Amino acid sequence: ENYASMSECLWEIEVGSDMGVKITIVDMDIEKTEMSCFYDSLYITDGTTVLGELFCGTSLPEPLISKSNMVTVFFRTDSGVEKRGFHLLYEETTPAVSTTVPSVNVTTCGVPYYTPNV
Repeated sequence: ENYASMSECLWEIEVGSDMGVKITIVDMDIEKTEMSCFYDSLYITDGTTVLGELFCGTSLPEPLISKSNMVTVFFRTDSGVEKRGFHLLYEETTPAVSTTVPSVNVTTCGVPYYTPNV
């Protein structure tokens, strides 16, 4: 099933207070123009800092690791082309240890196209 047009979605992911969040995008099919993610895009913030870049297309980025215990995932679409969307996994992490945590707060956009790494 493809994502809806004219959507603005956000999901907040929070882990233990002394930890970071590791985000791994395992599947992505988001509308992409020849040069940019102008129409539809996915981006992830760690407070006010964008982790990585704007994501679109089908090329999977390297895993992203936050500096804080909370990240926000933003997804926006226009009225044109709809594609599959994205599937991401997240886990609590520190530089030395990685532990799975099933905590997510879906704040808008219905059921997200991702599965917590549990």
